Amino acid sequence: MNEPLSWPQYFMSLALVASLKSKDQSTQVGAVIIDNKSRKIVSSGYNGFPRYLDDNRIPQTRPEKYFYVVHAELNAILHAQRDLTDCTMYVTVFPCSECMKAVIQTGLKNIVYLNDLSGGDWDESKKATMKLTDLAGIKIERFAENNEIIDFLRSKVNIRKS
Repeated sequence: MNEPLSWPQYFMSLALVASLKSKDQSTQVGAVIIDNKSRKIVSSGYNGFPRYLDDNRIPQTRPEKYFYVVHAELNAILHAQRDLTDCTMYVTVFPCSECMKAVIQTGLKNIVYLNDLSGGDWDESKKATMKLTDLAGIKIERFAENNEIIDFLRSKVNIRKS
C-alpha cells in the first residue's frame, strides 16, 4: 500500500493538476490557495489567456504572448471569493515580481513553489520577487517533499528550460 500524501504533497499535487489545464506549450503553471486553519482549498488557477477571448486570435509564441497571458497566481487570486489572509499559495513555478505584488496586496503570507526558472529577464524578476517578499514579510520556500505522484505529474507538465 502506498503511503498517504502529506498535506503539502497533496496541495502541490493539486497545483500540478491545475497546471495541466494550461494550453501554454512552453511553460504550464498552476497555483492553489489553501486556508491554513481548515486546510480547505480556497481557489486555484493556471496560466492562460483572459476568458472570453478567442485564443486563436492571440499570439501563441514568446515574447509576444507575454502581453496577453494571465499568470496562474493572479488567476487564483482573482477567482478567490474571500479574504486570503491566513492562506498559503502552492505554485508550480517561482512567482514573478508582478505576481508577487498581487500576492502582497491580498495579505497572503506564505508561498510554496516547486520549480525555478532562469535566464534573461527572469533572473531580474526573481531578485525583485525576493526583495518584495522580504519587505512584505512573506515566507517563500521551495517545495521539498517529492514522491512518485508528484514526480509523475511533474513529468506531464511543460516547464521552460533555460
